[in-house]
Amino acid sequence: MPEALRIWAQASAVIGASFNQSQKSRPGVSRGYILPDPVLLANHSNENSRQAYFTTYLKLRLVLLYRIRTLGVTRCLLQSPEWRQVLGLELHGSRDDTKAAESRRQIQANIQDSLDSAGSLGINLDNLENIAPAWNNVIYESRQIPQDVCREILWEIYTISFRFELLVLDGYLYE
Repeated sequence: MPEALRIWAQASAVIGASFNQSQKSRPGVSRGYILPDPVLLANHSNENSRQAYFTTYLKLRLVLLYRIRTLGVTRCLLQSPEWRQVLGLELHGSRDDTKAAESRRQIQANIQDSLDSAGSLGINLDNLENIAPAWNNVIYESRQIPQDVCREILWEIYTISFRFELLVLDGYLYE
């Protein structure tokens, strides 16, 4: 990944010093991420879970991008805990009687709705574990995503997210 621009890094540090993500947003201001926060993928403390997050992202990448295109940015925003559930679809427990299970079912239903409307993405959430992740036409049967590919994925997420966040910000400023 390229180095961060110094002025952007300084501005981010200044703004981030007093930012409280758990604070309620102002009325009419959507909060969330258009794609998962790259930190969720890159900084997971457990290597197996980190690899599972990357593979799930790759399996769902097309439908996530399709959702942005068809639903619009603000309808696709998810909070970090929701993105953890999306990325952990293959990891998280199988109990059906918990609040987390209900949330997971809701997220799966939303993704499935997008899959159904897309028609030909070739993804079946009921069979997600049998789909081999792919990036740039390379299929990773071993489910181990190389570090250089992980960096490329993170770069794509940062780039797409930045573009859409800038558009949303522009919309709020000029409404």
